[in-house]
Amino acid sequence: MEVFNLSISRRDGTFVTCSVSSLRDLSGAFSCRRLKPTVNKVLSRRDYVETKEALARKRAEGVVLGRPKGSKSSRKKLTGREAEIQNLLAHKISISAIGRLLNVHRLTVTAFLNAHR
Repeated sequence: MEVFNLSISRRDGTFVTCSVSSLRDLSGAFSCRRLKPTVNKVLSRRDYVETKEALARKRAEGVVLGRPKGSKSSRKKLTGREAEIQNLLAHKISISAIGRLLNVHRLTVTAFLNAHR
């Protein structure tokens, strides 16, 4: 188990030193605005390293990670609504307005139109 020794300087120039066995316990304990971001940065870096190590172990064991190639769904958010979209375009309604009407982002409408032209 790791033990962390922290020295915190106070505004009056004195130092407070404490030993902590878990930075996770420490992150909620201090309300000091200067210390908390440092503790959180150390924690996020440690989580990143632990995740990378775990993924490397899995790869070494031969486990296939991630989504298989070509397994994306062929069904899109706007599949089956082509006639509705063409009707709205024929009435000179903008792509942004079509997106709002269909509850999707305007770029989703644009990508759908580009794929079906």
